[in-house]
Amino acid sequence: MVYRGVEYAVVQTISKQWRWSVTRDNGNDKVGFCTNRETASARAKRVIDRIVGGRNSIDEIMALDEKAR
Repeated sequence: MVYRGVEYAVVQTISKQWRWSVTRDNGNDKVGFCTNRETASARAKRVIDRIVGGRNSIDEIMALDEKAR
């Protein structure tokens, strides 16, 4: 899937979790896991919004996301 020009994916794992990933051109892909598809999609889109908006680096975004859990 593509959101704001950035490719991302949301797939269900064999353990029934949902895995989201954001693909970057520089190979600095980001991945996370959630309990439902909607949350996984929302988290991927939130990371993309921050990347496109240029507000934070991808590592800072992931650290903030981990703290929010």
